[in-house]
Amino acid sequence: MRDLPSRFLSISIAAILATWYLPLQITVGFFVPYLILELLGWFYMRRCDKRIDHRWMAGLLILAWSGASLFSMFMVQIWNVDGVAPKVVAFSGIATALIHCVMVRSTWMLFGLASAIPLIAGLLYAVVREILLTGTVMDALAGGALLTVMVAYLLRSMIDMHQTRVELLQTSERAQAASKAKSRFLAAISHEIRTPLNAIYGMAQALREDPEPERIEERSTLLLKASMSLKAIVDDVLDHAKIEAGRFRLACVPTRVGPEVSEVVEMFHMPAAEKGLALSLRTEGHIPPLVSCDPLRIRQVLSNLISNAVKFSERGRIDVIVRAEPDGEAVVFSIDVADEGPGLTDQDMEQLFRDFARIEREDRPTSAGTGLGLSIARGFARMMGGDITVASQPGQGSIFTFKFRAAIVEPSPLADASGGKSASLVGVRSILLVDDTASNRYVVRALLRQYHVELVEAENGQEALEALRQRDFSLVLLDMHMPVLDGPQTIAEMKQAGGRISQTPVIALTADAAPEDRERYLAHGISGYLAKPIRRADLLAEIARVVPPSSAEAA
Repeated sequence: MRDLPSRFLSISIAAILATWYLPLQITVGFFVPYLILELLGWFYMRRCDKRIDHRWMAGLLILAWSGASLFSMFMVQIWNVDGVAPKVVAFSGIATALIHCVMVRSTWMLFGLASAIPLIAGLLYAVVREILLTGTVMDALAGGALLTVMVAYLLRSMIDMHQTRVELLQTSERAQAASKAKSRFLAAISHEIRTPLNAIYGMAQALREDPEPERIEERSTLLLKASMSLKAIVDDVLDHAKIEAGRFRLACVPTRVGPEVSEVVEMFHMPAAEKGLALSLRTEGHIPPLVSCDPLRIRQVLSNLISNAVKFSERGRIDVIVRAEPDGEAVVFSIDVADEGPGLTDQDMEQLFRDFARIEREDRPTSAGTGLGLSIARGFARMMGGDITVASQPGQGSIFTFKFRAAIVEPSPLADASGGKSASLVGVRSILLVDDTASNRYVVRALLRQYHVELVEAENGQEALEALRQRDFSLVLLDMHMPVLDGPQTIAEMKQAGGRISQTPVIALTADAAPEDRERYLAHGISGYLAKPIRRADLLAEIARVVPPSSAEAA
């Protein structure tokens, strides 16, 4: 109803002009009822804005029809006055009203048609009557054709305008929904990030200001747990963004699925025992010893499912069951995570895998987390040719089934290179660590301290090249972003130097964690890649992969 003032103004001008051609009582007789209808329409529109009701909508349509009919009859009365000017005034009035219907009232199609049809009928009546009274047959044909084209064009314009307005409205609603979702997401992420960050900040202060030897282990354990929680949140957000953008790619390598699953289950034995839950793992049927898959994503999906089972179960047991079914040269793994927790309703299961979904029920507290875990897990499962499904009933527990497809590969002597921590550094004598941040170098030093490997440090690529010219190294651990000479420039200089320097394996240690970053650095000629923050097991495995025992011993 934002156009109400302009309509009142235009109708008032039309009424003043009409007094020149019509008796005053006729003008007032049309104008006053029309004014009343407009005021009732304004009231109805305000009512509809507050509450959508079919009866009120029907009343609004009747008012629109009545107002347009009254105005159309008013213009026909002016048209019937002898002379050219009255017909121009009447035609202009009806044409203006029709344009108004197309431009403004097409948002609600029925409302626009209810206003337009009486106007079109009045126009047709006036023109056709005029042609029949004063025109010839050719005048009738020409007038009829022109009126048909005009009416068709107006109706087509009204439909197009309606579709455009509907699309704009839908786009606006989606934008508003996305904005609200973004706000909720940022609020949730802020809370989730600040929780482990508070623990890290607090424990770091406690270690510095009150270094009690007997509490160092307790505080360092809390620091580690909080750091892992913070990393999991960041990983969830980044993984979700990559999957949504279609940029995520699996890193498939020869993997022993059985040991991977066993290690994940072992991680949750203590949390389960603390809640009095029995956590068990069993294998049914034959499991191929080695398949090609992404072990990190398998662990991530399985960790999410077992973590949820432990979090939401207060009694009973949690069973992890692994099966494998042959499928040509591949195998389809099926891993069940069955718990005896509170179970899920049909409504819960409908929203379970949606982004940012968090199940809130009276019989249990709202869980912490970003609400992305299961959404990401299902995305990974589907990328691996499988899916995650759930079967559950309230009060009877839940069974989550994780399926994925993997190609069978033949075991090789190098397949066990990273089988144990000590084996992964067999023969590695010296490592050149290049990073401009002292804390990053300290972390790598701490991770490798127990393996008695000589670690030489450099703060940039220039210092690294000088160290490589002076002596041999088994490999180089190289940061990608440094002053003086960054990672890619250092690799280029090593290749240009030739000889033993160019043959030294390089593992990139970088905070650039996107899949395209890995491909970009591999294109520079690096031998391995690890995204920060770094786990000891991943570092050892990557060293074992790029520096086989034979070459390590030669170094």
